[in-house]
Amino acid sequence: MNVKVHWKFITAIVLFTLFSQPFILFADRQASNPYLDLGIFAFEEKDYKSATAHFKRAILKQPENPLVYHYLGKTCVAQKRYNKARNYYDKAYQLQSNLESLAYDRAYLDYLTQKYQQALQTFGQIAQKESDNMMANYYAAICAFKLKYYHKALNYFLITANSPNAKENSEYYAAVCYLYMGNIQKSRHLFENIQKNSHSAILKKDASKWLNYIETNKKQFKAYRLNANISMIYDDNYILASTDDVITDKDDFMINALVVGTYALKQSSAFKMELGFRQFHSFHIDLTQYDFVNSSGGIFLSYHQNETTFSLFLSPEISWMDDKTYLSCQRIEHDIIWQRNRHVKLMAGLTYKLNHYHNDSDYSGHTTSLGMGIESLLPDHEDISFFVHMDAENNSADHREKKYQKGIIQWKLTYNQKKVNWSLGSDFSFKRYLHPYRSYELRRRDLLYKMYGSVSLNGYIIRPEIKIEHMMNSSTIDDFDYHKTAITGACCFAF
Repeated sequence: MNVKVHWKFITAIVLFTLFSQPFILFADRQASNPYLDLGIFAFEEKDYKSATAHFKRAILKQPENPLVYHYLGKTCVAQKRYNKARNYYDKAYQLQSNLESLAYDRAYLDYLTQKYQQALQTFGQIAQKESDNMMANYYAAICAFKLKYYHKALNYFLITANSPNAKENSEYYAAVCYLYMGNIQKSRHLFENIQKNSHSAILKKDASKWLNYIETNKKQFKAYRLNANISMIYDDNYILASTDDVITDKDDFMINALVVGTYALKQSSAFKMELGFRQFHSFHIDLTQYDFVNSSGGIFLSYHQNETTFSLFLSPEISWMDDKTYLSCQRIEHDIIWQRNRHVKLMAGLTYKLNHYHNDSDYSGHTTSLGMGIESLLPDHEDISFFVHMDAENNSADHREKKYQKGIIQWKLTYNQKKVNWSLGSDFSFKRYLHPYRSYELRRRDLLYKMYGSVSLNGYIIRPEIKIEHMMNSSTIDDFDYHKTAITGACCFAF
């Protein structure tokens, strides 16, 4: 007996089977699950042991239902079983990434486990999509505050301050942010308002403490800053590096004095404008012909947006040597600093200098340098920081023999204890002159290595410091080979 195959019918059955499978799975997820319902009831009544048992039975009935895993995660969070909670949240996310409130709960788990960077990113995304979600804005603010992103935290706190339930807490934290950002007037105003009008005795007490702190530390918050440094240096081979390394091959003692002052003309949460000056004197005991004086002034502008700070520094300066005008310089610096996270800071900068040497115009010209670097705190030891910086410099002097290019790599390791700061670092530079020296018939190339270490004391009106450094220069022209060691004892003052 011949059986006629109905290919159209078979094809229809196969297509139906294939395309209906996702809908069957979806229907299975959405089907009634009494164990899920019982688990939710137990969860709401804070009977977490029973809730867990019901949810696990619900998984046996619906192993692909993301809601079950979501609630198991919420139950584990309530029991402070955070690792288990993360596993269940991840499973729910794999099954349905857009499940309602799952993103918020995952961010809250990150907050509880101190993963503030991840939590801030997720809370920020939720707040951007749901501007009226005050809890997402509030936790985004708290995470930013924990990460010391005070500008970003302030923006969120100013939003949540519009909520009656979060107003007082938000204004309190906003006041602290203003304080850390240097806006003392707004900080004091908010703290005084909390002290007078808050319904919370704790907030009133804390606001009073902050006001007392501001009052007793007026010098720290004043618009002007004045710092001074006096040092005594022994150098076993004094080098004048500004003009092709004048090597004396003589040791000497020097007394250096430095005064630096700044005044804040404008300071807000995002913008800062300061005027500054710098006065430096170097007096030699024996090599008095190298006595040096430098005076400079300048204007500093900075703008902060999210975790990025843009700054511009303009500075004219003039130097004297042996009571004669030696060098005039116009300097422009532009820097960008990106606070990548709580522990890592990235930076880049461009500097342009126009130099005029009064006694020897061969060295006059302009210098351009481009630099980038990274500064990092060790995650488990935030009192230890590591700094690496690289610079590329191009010097276009008027005389062809004085033109050079230079690369510099610097690193520094700092250990900041409560009373003592330790630091260790080194610089390595390669300097390449673009044209041969006629007198030597050689093109000069230098390799310079410097290593230094220092220790200073904190917490005193006068901050003493001792520093030791050693330098070695190797050149293709033997006359420029040298090595030297310098020992410095200094006292720093802040007014």
